[in-house]
Amino acid sequence: MSPRPRFYAFFVVLFLLSVTGLGCQNPPIETITHLPTQETNEYYPPKWQPSEQGFESILITNEGSTSTIGAMYAFDPTIFRFAIEVASTSKSVAEWMNTSSSLIAVMNGAYFREDDSPAGLLIHEGLPQNARRFDADKSAVIRLDPEPAIIDTNTEYSIEGTLEAAQSYPPLIYDGHFVITEDTGKMARRSFVGIRDDGFLVLGVIAKQELSLYELSQLLNREEYRLNSALNMDGGSSTGLFTRDQNLPLFNSVLPIPNVISVYKKSD
Repeated sequence: MSPRPRFYAFFVVLFLLSVTGLGCQNPPIETITHLPTQETNEYYPPKWQPSEQGFESILITNEGSTSTIGAMYAFDPTIFRFAIEVASTSKSVAEWMNTSSSLIAVMNGAYFREDDSPAGLLIHEGLPQNARRFDADKSAVIRLDPEPAIIDTNTEYSIEGTLEAAQSYPPLIYDGHFVITEDTGKMARRSFVGIRDDGFLVLGVIAKQELSLYELSQLLNREEYRLNSALNMDGGSSTGLFTRDQNLPLFNSVLPIPNVISVYKKSD
């Protein structure tokens, strides 16, 4: 065969190979690019929720976080009655809760001295339990009965007609505004009382994190908590809050305490 026919035959073979493909080559696969899913960590402020016992609850979180560091419970004074309970023998908050089946809630109360006597004014069943007072310009009184209110002792305050009350310090919120402007940096577990914008008495604790009083004041001033006023109570190892609602968190005190704020239903 002459060179020219061989040359033509070579190009015929190349043409056939290009049409049928080389060997068992797979057809190209379309590549689909999946864009990464963007996780949303949108913060939803907590809301007051009704409880099975007739009061309302709200969990306390750090702003922008969902981790619970404490709780607040709000009680309608037309449904519940409140008292300062005093005992000769100190008890943990859990033990206080077991003293009466009628108790709806118990929180640690006012500051006390080494002999367990109240460190400031404390009134139970209309009778002052001591003669001591805190400095009027640094403290306030939580009146529980009649009509819960946080009273500024910087003004003239008469205990006449008061059945249940305790003096404590410092005030955290007055008229919807925080009043602590300097941070001492002293950290501790915290407990507090408050009056909500509808007149409900609020009991609350920060038990899973230590805060300064300045930080506590800033935290409680958040809009979703609806506090018109708030007063710091004896915190630290005394901090504790129990209710009858087993669906809500329970916070026991580390040490026994001689006085507590107690909540009962008025029908009991």
